[in-house]
Amino acid sequence: MNDVRQFLSLEAAVDDSESEDEYDEEEQDDFFQHDCEPIAGDKSRSHQLLLRETTRVEGDTEWDSLLDRARSRAQTYTPHLRSSLPNSEAFPSITMGEARLWRVAVKPGREEATAFLLMEKIIRAGEQDQGIKSIIGRVSRPGWIVVEANSASDVRELCQGVTDVFGKQIHVIEPEDGPSCLKEANLFTPATPSWIRLTKQPYRGDLAYVNEVGVGEADVLVVPRLKLQRRSSAGHAKRKRGSTISAQPGQKKSTRPEQALFDHEKVREIFGDKAVQRKNQTYVFKGNEYLDGYLWLQTDEYYPEAATPTPEELSLFQHSKSISKEFLQRTLEVMGAVSLRLGDRVKVAEGEAQGAFGVVQNIVGNEADVHLSSEDVQLTLPVKNLRKNIRIGDEVIVRAGPHAGVTGWVITSGDTVLVYDHKTAREVGPFLPVFINFIVSSHAIDFFEASFIMRPLSLDPGQSQARTRDNLKVQPDPNLRFVGRHVRVIGSGHGLKDYEGIVKSIEVDNYALVEISATMRQQRLPLSKLASRNDPTLTPLNVDGAATATNLESSGSRTIAIRPSSLPLVPSTPLPPALTGVLSPAWDPTSSSPDSSSSFPYNPWMESPLLAGKRIKVRFQGTKAVLRDPGWKSGDYEGRFGIWTGTEGSSAQVSVGLHSTLTVPEKYVRPVRPSIKGQNVIVIGDDHDLWKGEEFYVITFSAEQCIVRRRHGKIDPKDRLYLDTNTLAVVL
Repeated sequence: MNDVRQFLSLEAAVDDSESEDEYDEEEQDDFFQHDCEPIAGDKSRSHQLLLRETTRVEGDTEWDSLLDRARSRAQTYTPHLRSSLPNSEAFPSITMGEARLWRVAVKPGREEATAFLLMEKIIRAGEQDQGIKSIIGRVSRPGWIVVEANSASDVRELCQGVTDVFGKQIHVIEPEDGPSCLKEANLFTPATPSWIRLTKQPYRGDLAYVNEVGVGEADVLVVPRLKLQRRSSAGHAKRKRGSTISAQPGQKKSTRPEQALFDHEKVREIFGDKAVQRKNQTYVFKGNEYLDGYLWLQTDEYYPEAATPTPEELSLFQHSKSISKEFLQRTLEVMGAVSLRLGDRVKVAEGEAQGAFGVVQNIVGNEADVHLSSEDVQLTLPVKNLRKNIRIGDEVIVRAGPHAGVTGWVITSGDTVLVYDHKTAREVGPFLPVFINFIVSSHAIDFFEASFIMRPLSLDPGQSQARTRDNLKVQPDPNLRFVGRHVRVIGSGHGLKDYEGIVKSIEVDNYALVEISATMRQQRLPLSKLASRNDPTLTPLNVDGAATATNLESSGSRTIAIRPSSLPLVPSTPLPPALTGVLSPAWDPTSSSPDSSSSFPYNPWMESPLLAGKRIKVRFQGTKAVLRDPGWKSGDYEGRFGIWTGTEGSSAQVSVGLHSTLTVPEKYVRPVRPSIKGQNVIVIGDDHDLWKGEEFYVITFSAEQCIVRRRHGKIDPKDRLYLDTNTLAVVL
């Protein structure tokens, strides 16, 4: 016994010499300041306690009692050794044995301290088995802790007399919800106001409006899901006395009620007048409060991210007086921004570039690359900061609401949007203001693409080839209903079998432009090789009523008629006498057009009086010195953009800044061709002398041809022209 005392004295002295001041400071804040049971893993406290007890031992009887208590403690602390075992052995299933998980409400901010208090209370009890297996408290889960126990009575007995614990608020955690309660929570605080989605049944996945945010909880409004079927007392008693009836295999035990606003009159008819009580502006039914028909509750069971409503979900909240009209308007704008596509014209609504206009060049996740036309720069902006720039004359398609599928031109825009339906030649709408009927609003309108399927034009030279609306036959494309659909590639031969994507646009000959989700690249695929992602039968898109190549004629196969010259046939320009100098390509009979790389470059568009005063976007090219060409400005301006404002002699006047104008040789100036829809262009080529110098707006862009309308003057939505892309230049 003397050897044991000597060993304990030595161990205690070593522990004290390591940090006496620190131990004294910690001891003041400790839960036990006198004789207390040791805590597992606390070697210093165990040695101090054993040393104190051995000094009180007198005789063999007390020594045997000390050894018995030590053995009892060893058995009590054996479960703590599981921390050194693998995860599969240290943490058994939450449904193992009779123990279950219970959720206990505590004072916010006291989660970890309360867990230690309860564990120390268990240690004080010694050998008494209270049925408590473990206690978990985390700061990231404010307002409650998790207790693993055999029954609720064990948890209630444990919490009795402990401060900051609400023993009456004890709820069982279902096995399927156990992992989410034990997982470390993401720190997410919803904004006020905002939208979130709930995680607990029967409201799992439902949209909720955040009214206020407290400590760890949020006051939300959600559309109720009530079972308005009163259970008969006789049937209830019979089921209670009888044996338990198991559900049939494959049959659900219960179904989630449909969403519907709370109707206090209907509830009183079913459950009686006393079932519903009036409390200020709310109604109380079965302990729950309802405001304006919506369930008003405090909860922390929501997904840790902001939610974006669908049009159907947002329509359910239009009767709430607690939601401001300004917030609804902002929600609609965000919904419209989420549906942005490549090439859409947008306006920056928030951020440093607020008020700027541009075109969407690329979309990755929640960010979009936008080319700002005014500054000629490209910025990466959050999608939620962008708004569709819908203007009069734009061709649009309605994606949602009672007029879904209608295509036409915007007649008026603003708080109301009036669309002219070119199919039925009537006006649809006006679409009511967003606060009265907001299902059809800016968020439900997309810019229309591939809107015209053209019949081949007659090639009779005797007929006029003027491209007017008189010889353009407009037909709707039935395949447009596939735009925006999630599809799966089912055919082979493209190397993309079983890949998934989104249909971005419909092209001619029953082809679709699909953005592959895995690569974020767009592929041109036939509709016969595509099927809906949720279609278990993988039926091709062109089977169910889709148009085929036999009943639709493609505009892509249309060829441009070249009118024969009315001048008599004459020989080519004769060659001059042989000279030693370099000849202009104009004297070469085999030359069909001037060569821009020759020694005599020629830019005839600059000399046209029809372009006087126009501000045409140009680019500096070939300014670096090469062989006999000395270049210009040592190539410092190579690849830069500027604005052509006119000519001076044989040089071009190009503005490269607010107060900087350069005189550049014409051969180093190239006009910038249109590259996307939504750009303003001017005709500078010789192939369209009828339209030369006229300014247009690009509706549909392709590398060969563009569909345009007039930029200035009275806009006629039906007026469309086809112009070759290589005869156009971007104009400001």
